[in-house]
Amino acid sequence: MTEVVPPLAQPESGCATTYEWLSSLPLAAKAGNTVYNIYEGSKNYNCVTQYALGTVESSVKMAASAVSPVVKRMDKPSKY
Repeated sequence: MTEVVPPLAQPESGCATTYEWLSSLPLAAKAGNTVYNIYEGSKNYNCVTQYALGTVESSVKMAASAVSPVVKRMDKPSKY
């Protein structure tokens, strides 16, 4: 007999962010932890990878801070 698996419960509006919902799923949380551990291990492998990945991290932080005002402005309901 085949077991019926119920669909995953979707987050209620305003109740949880997508990140919180995904991280509450055991498989997604395990995958996230694995990716993080691989990234940290690769980053600390030698000075070249540490420099390269550190540069990428700082570039992403700078881009995120530059785009933040636009995202905040677009986060509001549109007026039609």
